[in-house]
Amino acid sequence: MATTFDIPGYALRRPTLDDVGPVTAMIREAELLDFGSAERTEEDVRIAWSQMNIQADAWLIVDAEGRPAAAAALRARHLTHMFVYPVVAPAHRGRGIGTRLLELTEQRAHEYVSEAPEGARVAVGQPVGERNPGARELLGRHGYEFVRRFWQMETELAAEPPEPEWPDGIRVETYSPERERAIFDAIEDAFQDHWNFRPHVFEEWRAWNVERESFDGSIWFLALDGDEIAGMSICVLREDAGWINILGVRRPWRRSGLGLALLRQSFVEFCRRGLSRAGLDVDSENPTGATRLYERAGMRVELQSDAYEKVLRDGERYSVAPAG
Repeated sequence: MATTFDIPGYALRRPTLDDVGPVTAMIREAELLDFGSAERTEEDVRIAWSQMNIQADAWLIVDAEGRPAAAAALRARHLTHMFVYPVVAPAHRGRGIGTRLLELTEQRAHEYVSEAPEGARVAVGQPVGERNPGARELLGRHGYEFVRRFWQMETELAAEPPEPEWPDGIRVETYSPERERAIFDAIEDAFQDHWNFRPHVFEEWRAWNVERESFDGSIWFLALDGDEIAGMSICVLREDAGWINILGVRRPWRRSGLGLALLRQSFVEFCRRGLSRAGLDVDSENPTGATRLYERAGMRVELQSDAYEKVLRDGERYSVAPAG
């Protein structure tokens, strides 16, 4: 049920699964304007809401006709670093709605601070599209600071992309159900030294990656050294593009050419399926040299987005010691 809202002409309520379609349409309209690309799907929104308490950590603002005007969700899986995903429909901007959403989400994040580990630094962050200066100005006024930039890199696929050259002893297989847990563990290991890494929950990872209707394990490429997963390229299909959601190489196998081989394996398969483009998202300051690898493979930065953060409680930063 919608409740009275302090901005005339609007009402505030919690979303339900019946709102997935119209909210996704609003998100995609805003993404196209703010980020230059609309990527969120109804499946994404449905999964996101299923993995959180939307009756406590999600908000929907509707106009006088009951249509979505803005929404936000607070991801509080890791209480040392929470994330807010806000959106205001382009037609409803400039009326104070974004400010009100920021206040609501930050108030809720503060309620979680006492549940975080004692003495730990607690922060809340959110992404901002490169074409949304209003959001940057709003966040700056409320004490948020820029902390990281992310790139979307793409390449046009050649008619016959170069075949991968695999390091000695490496063989390639695709997804199989009996390897699910090993794939998850290998991804966690490969990314634990990346910026802002937090351990994931297997069941949530599975909901996002395996249980979804669009899942296609035939484009999950696993580089195996004996029984060990040395690296992986986890791909999905997006209209005319093949997308590499995860490209990772575990520490013992880095600097062997494995990352480039996995990338080329993905390109070859995309081309075989008649796709014209390949893309991925990457931290612009990736510590493993991934951006240089992608550039060598012919990929270029097409879009960028920024992460902003506000510290709610100072303290010791959460860290994961990389496996030696």
